[in-house]
Amino acid sequence: MVVTWMHVIRGFRYAFSATFLSLLVLGPPGVTLVPGLAMPAIHDLSTDLADPPRFTVALLDRPEWANVIEPANPDGAVAAAQRQFYPDIVPLVLQMQPEEGFEFAMRAATELGWQITASIEPPLPEAEGQIEAIAHTDIIRFDDDVAIRVRRDENGTRFDIRSVSRFGRSDLGRNAARIRAALNLIEQFSDE
Repeated sequence: MVVTWMHVIRGFRYAFSATFLSLLVLGPPGVTLVPGLAMPAIHDLSTDLADPPRFTVALLDRPEWANVIEPANPDGAVAAAQRQFYPDIVPLVLQMQPEEGFEFAMRAATELGWQITASIEPPLPEAEGQIEAIAHTDIIRFDDDVAIRVRRDENGTRFDIRSVSRFGRSDLGRNAARIRAALNLIEQFSDE
């Protein structure tokens, strides 16, 4: 009887240790993944649904298995889901010249650790500039494509950002977080 209870207690210890180690290993990815499961199956987000920033370099550099980069129909289901779940993903307009705005956008992309693949500075105050970059997801390090468009607006300079996941139907909220982070940094730089 005593021997049996010793085996039971030892079994509980092993089970507790295994559970603890599993939580230790799987906890961080789970904390990141679980909130994203409530997000819609969108892998392409843009601050401008009617005319999202276009990709050039990313179209040439993407693997064959990657998600297709096509602008969403602004009146379609994906755009409606973006408006519902990410109502704050909208263009940023700041009182400055496009050239200065472009510098802030480059600085934000660099500070976020994005790999810049192309940059076209706005040659004239009326012209637009664009930055293309590759951003990496935190845990598995998937590559995602990002485009920042900087152009003159009647109220100053307008910043539009588009972030597209290369893998998966849903981005688990990563593209929205990436766009928010970039817009927040650009705004902070303008306040300095």
